[in-house]
Amino acid sequence: MNKFDGACLGLILAFAMTACTDDGGSNDDEVGDDTESTTEDGTDDTTDDTTEDTTDDATEDAETTETETDTTGGAECPQHDPIEGAAVGEACSTNEDCSTQVCLQFQASPPVEGTCEETPADCNTRTYGRVLDFASGEVVEGIEVRAEAALTAAGDPEGAAGLITATSDANGQFDATSTEPLAAPIGLVALTSGEGYFITATGLASPVGSTEYGPATTQRDIWAVPEASLTEWSGYLEADPEFENYLPLGVAGGVVGRVRDLNTGDPVAGAVVVPTEPDSSNAVLRYLNEAGDGFTDTETSSNGIFVLIQPGLGEEFDVEIGGVAQDLVARAGSATAGGAIFTLIFNATP
Repeated sequence: MNKFDGACLGLILAFAMTACTDDGGSNDDEVGDDTESTTEDGTDDTTDDTTEDTTDDATEDAETTETETDTTGGAECPQHDPIEGAAVGEACSTNEDCSTQVCLQFQASPPVEGTCEETPADCNTRTYGRVLDFASGEVVEGIEVRAEAALTAAGDPEGAAGLITATSDANGQFDATSTEPLAAPIGLVALTSGEGYFITATGLASPVGSTEYGPATTQRDIWAVPEASLTEWSGYLEADPEFENYLPLGVAGGVVGRVRDLNTGDPVAGAVVVPTEPDSSNAVLRYLNEAGDGFTDTETSSNGIFVLIQPGLGEEFDVEIGGVAQDLVARAGSATAGGAIFTLIFNATP
């Protein structure tokens, strides 16, 4: 990842975490088989019969493609084509478990069983999940959710209209589908806002191609950070010279994160967040202490919370627990002009 200077801190893209692995399937094995067969056949035995068979096969392939175009977008959005997986109505854990690439379940941690759903029509993308209060971990009702291109969210989080919009219900859940195919480089984020909460950005999905998206986003747990928490934490950090030009949190951008147990959702103590390329990183990390009244530079306490400033554009981080890397690589960043707090959540299995 290339790093921009301090004026261009961009984007959270927390897509590579354990809870965000619904990236769809691949047909590499089938392509390899086809290539090998063609090479073995060669050209010496070519006859009129072979040509006729090849033509018939091509016609059948064309008919198959036409059928797929009618139901999934075909050549217009191949990222929506069916993959090998469970049928509609069957159980699933991630999008890639389903032939439709849509596994309907509303939370990442603790994991819950979902159900395979139909692929959205017209190359559209469905986004769904639940909104959680970052401080308490409880679901939150009445929060506006705007799915937006990460670049747009980083540049103008308040003014971003949203490619998809929804509002969390009494269970904190939201479910909405785009009205046209999505196109956004880098990734999509969910911007949440509501009374008492600062605009918060959580990574939703990364593109399948350069800018295209699959039938459903991948992240299920979306966060809303209370304004009161940011004010409190900014006060604790005022005496830290590393944070002199990066406060108050949110207003000046920045990232808040948590390390939690994937299987239970509980915070994890004793975790250290580390850049994957420490020699080129300018990131500064602090951890909320056990009493919740200050920050240290050592490791997470029982609340699992940390604060991060100065990440490079899409800079990658991992978590170490007991000195052992967890291979939960996630990308982080911050709003270029401030106005939003970004989240970085690691779902570990300690």
